[in-house]
Amino acid sequence: MASELIQSLSGRQEQRQVQGMAPRLLTALKHLQMGREELGREVAAELMRNPALESETEGEWRAGGGGDGLLRTELERGLAPREVSDDGADEPEAPEDPEDDWRQRQLDSLAARPSLYEHLAAQLDGVRLTPGARLAAMQVIGNLDANGWLPVPLAEVAREAGVGLAEAEEGLRAVQGLDPCGVGGRGLGECLLLQLRDRGLAEDSWPVRLVRDHLAELGARELSPALRRMGLDAKGWAEAKAVVRSLDPRPGAQYSTERTVGVQPDVEIVAREGGGGYEARLLDDGVPRLRISRRYEELLQDPATGAEALAFLREKIRSGRFLMGSIEQRRATLQKIGQLIAETQGPFLDEGVAALRAVTLEQAGKALGLHATTVGRATAGKYVRTPQGVKPMRFFFSAGGTRAAGDGGETVALAPAAVKDELRRLVGGEDPARPLSDDALAKALARRGLRVARRTVAKYREQARIPSSHERRRQGGRG
Repeated sequence: MASELIQSLSGRQEQRQVQGMAPRLLTALKHLQMGREELGREVAAELMRNPALESETEGEWRAGGGGDGLLRTELERGLAPREVSDDGADEPEAPEDPEDDWRQRQLDSLAARPSLYEHLAAQLDGVRLTPGARLAAMQVIGNLDANGWLPVPLAEVAREAGVGLAEAEEGLRAVQGLDPCGVGGRGLGECLLLQLRDRGLAEDSWPVRLVRDHLAELGARELSPALRRMGLDAKGWAEAKAVVRSLDPRPGAQYSTERTVGVQPDVEIVAREGGGGYEARLLDDGVPRLRISRRYEELLQDPATGAEALAFLREKIRSGRFLMGSIEQRRATLQKIGQLIAETQGPFLDEGVAALRAVTLEQAGKALGLHATTVGRATAGKYVRTPQGVKPMRFFFSAGGTRAAGDGGETVALAPAAVKDELRRLVGGEDPARPLSDDALAKALARRGLRVARRTVAKYREQARIPSSHERRRQGGRG
């Protein structure tokens, strides 16, 4: 929406439009990315700031801002210049409100640490960028996962931001230059490379070469013959591994706003009553229902309300309505995504990981009438309760799939997680003295209806932390 509008504007108008709409747009995106508990804390904080809002608790509506709200005369008195006595004490002193004290204690008990999004966006304000690159940088920040990695293609970022690929690359470089180092990497390898280069290591140093060209080798216990032939000895191998291990593979995790009180799913998928598939239900307890105070709406229409008080009322009511609309949009988006999972992942819900279908973010966006990056933001850091247990929402969306024969003879696309699960089964049932090579694993998968290239088998095996056939044979001989 924003990118389409920006694209339709020219030069100077574009810059003014970005400045005018960005803060509210970014706030809405921030609410979309929040988990249930985090959004509940955000609402509690807004209730403290905004007396025009009311929240429902156990069937009763309670005013925000402390107490039962302010009468018109109290509002105007609060906005008027305050008299100061000779000893410097402000007059008049507002009476203590037990309800206000309770709300403040609740607010004070909440974690105030900024999210990764807020931390990076604040830093970006001080970076000189062209308008297009700044838009792209904000799109990058909005798409980072909990690790601080960028899981979507840069071309997708450019398309959503409404800018060219060169501007998207400039925006990505700007984000990759922010703190914490490594954020914005497009996967583990680039994340680690950013940190190594920040330390000043040369491109031909072994830590850089290993991360850049031989990342999978770093998981092995011993130096491979191939690396020996390249001139790396045991001492250099140990030193390079020590350097890499000192890096942070998940630089974004330190800014996670989720508390360590267990996962709180935002959506639950259950079987429909009477059979006939599955349906999604929102789990939004902890996020109170909100409404605008009727008393404040009446004050807004009252001719006796002063001009300054009217301005204050309009701002608080406008802010409250925006928050309510933002929350409702978030609810609608999560409901749509949850229902899509319920409708597309029936085999997984019945059978487990082996039947997980491949659905990309782009496919999901087209099915829902949303952009892929919107689906990406909405699913990041959220969880779904299913008959197969609680799963990250991103678990149901993959970058690609593997063609497989379905039960009815049709061809379906299985998610990489399903193929990795099948690889684990094959390796778990092999003869330890004669472990299956990657080529043999590919052939075994083909006999089971899964068409996977040998190099893809090797990639999935490494991602699943399954040792090579050589390593498994060595381990088997040791046993």
